[in-house]
Amino acid sequence: MTILTRVSRLFRADFHAVLDNIEEPDVLLRHAVREMEEALEADNERSASLVQEIKQLDKKILSTQALIEQFSEEVDLCFAADNTQLARNLVRRKLEASATLSSLSSSRDRLASTVESLKKAQEENTQKYQEMKQKSDLFWEESKLRKSESHANACHFSSAVLDDDVEIAFMKEKQRFEGAKS
Repeated sequence: MTILTRVSRLFRADFHAVLDNIEEPDVLLRHAVREMEEALEADNERSASLVQEIKQLDKKILSTQALIEQFSEEVDLCFAADNTQLARNLVRRKLEASATLSSLSSSRDRLASTVESLKKAQEENTQKYQEMKQKSDLFWEESKLRKSESHANACHFSSAVLDDDVEIAFMKEKQRFEGAKS
């Protein structure tokens, strides 16, 4: 059983090595850069969405605070009119609004914390993206240089001297030598 496992591992390792050689590094690099760009865009969209949610929560918090103040004024009015039953109902509504305000505030704080950590992650990812982009640009420049060198070498080798050309040049040189001798 262990022999089969070893043979299987060896086959998979050889198969992966063949795949690695088949894959083109420039294609993989372009794909990685594209994925990083997409991830940055998704993070930006998520951050913008969270900021929008915070703005909406801020509006709800302000309106809830205004409602609590209104209930306080109405409770004072009820006490002044000696209407304790109505005052009791308003106190209940004021407590409910205070609980809502507390819930909204904690939700806002959590979102603000999430936005802050997301912004830090975005800064790190942007920096990594810039580094990857610089490495990518360097790779492309080196790749272009290698292609131009290989093209120049190909041109150099394509102008190789044929045996027939050597034979003709040899005969001309021999004629020139014999003509100069006489």
